[in-house]
Amino acid sequence: MSDTSSELDSLDISEEDSEYNFIPGHFFPVECEPGVSSESDFEADENIRGVEPYSAEPLADENWLEEYNKRQEEKKQKLEKLKDRLVGKETIKNWCKCGNCNVKFLQNAYECCCCRDMEGCVEVLQDKWVIEELEKPPQCITLHPAFKNTCLERWSLRLSAGKCRKIDKRAYHQTGSEEAFMRSVAYREFTHLVYGVLGKNRIPLPACSYHAIREKFQAKDSVERFRGFQEDESEDQL
Repeated sequence: MSDTSSELDSLDISEEDSEYNFIPGHFFPVECEPGVSSESDFEADENIRGVEPYSAEPLADENWLEEYNKRQEEKKQKLEKLKDRLVGKETIKNWCKCGNCNVKFLQNAYECCCCRDMEGCVEVLQDKWVIEELEKPPQCITLHPAFKNTCLERWSLRLSAGKCRKIDKRAYHQTGSEEAFMRSVAYREFTHLVYGVLGKNRIPLPACSYHAIREKFQAKDSVERFRGFQEDESEDQL
C-alpha cells in the first residue's frame, strides 16, 4: 500500500467523547426512609464537594504527549494534502487510481480520497463473491456488483430507508427533497456495503462514489445544495 493508503484512517470520527459522557454534579442519592438523614449521608456530601471531575485520572506522561502531538501533526498534514486535491493543486491524475474520481460535486477535503487508497474498499472488492461473479477484482468500488443496485436505484433506496435508524434510534424519514433523501440513504447503504455496521464512527465515502451518487440524484433547483461530510457533526450528509 502506498503512503496515501488508508489516508482517512486517522481522520475517522467517533462521536464518543468523555466530555459528554461525564455529567458534572449529577449524583444518585442513597435511599432511606422519608424524613430520615444519616450522618454518613452528610459526610458523603462533604466528600463529594471536594472531588474535582477527572481528578482520579492519571496524568499524561511525556511519551504519551509526544505521540499524541505526532498523530495530530500527521492528521494535519494529510488534511492539507486532501485540500490541495480539492482546489486542483494536485491533479486528479496524480491521486486517482480507480479512474472514476471527480471533484465536480465534492464539497470539502475529506471527500477527496480514491477508493484504491481506502482499505475497506480494497478489501470488499476482493471478496470471494465478487471474484466468483467477475473472475477478478474490479478496479473501482463503483464497479462492485452491488453498488448500482444498492446505491443508485431509487426504489431500492426507498425500501432501504425504512430500516434506517438515527443515532438516537429514531426512524429515518424524508424532511427535504426526495433527491436529497436519496443521496442520504445512498451514503448509508454504501457504508453498510463496505464497512458493515460502524456504530457511531463516521467515515467519508471515496470521491468516485460521491460523484456517482450526486450525479444520479442532483439538486433540482439553485436553492438546494449538496452538504459535504462533516467530521464534527452527527447530522446526515445530503
